[in-house]
Amino acid sequence: LHLCDRRQRQMCIRDRVNHSDYGYITVWLNSYYDIVKEFIVGRRFFTPSPNVDSAVISMVKNNKLSEKRENFDRLISDAFRYKRKNLKNNLKIYNIDVINKILNENGLNLSNRAEEIPLKVFISLSKADIFKN
Repeated sequence: LHLCDRRQRQMCIRDRVNHSDYGYITVWLNSYYDIVKEFIVGRRFFTPSPNVDSAVISMVKNNKLSEKRENFDRLISDAFRYKRKNLKNNLKIYNIDVINKILNENGLNLSNRAEEIPLKVFISLSKADIFKN
């Protein structure tokens, strides 16, 4: 899949932890696709000319998360639900002890916000037994 859009929006699609644009859509897309910026398309190539440049990216389906996709989607949705809240508050309905253990193994803790958590940690969490029935 190839996509051409505003250059600024392309930046939020690519995996950049601790950036203001890093959010639910970034984690979700990067869990499904390997995303590569191919090239920049200058504004002069469009009529009428926009005020911003565009970029072309390619998205190739990956297998980062072939199992427990539903758990992963639910986890990241809950983690990013309230942007200014930390994980301890956003993930109250999960097994906090298991989450804390996995976070500590990756140099993180429950006071971190979702935008500080890399994709690989979200994947580890979704594969663990953190879901209460």
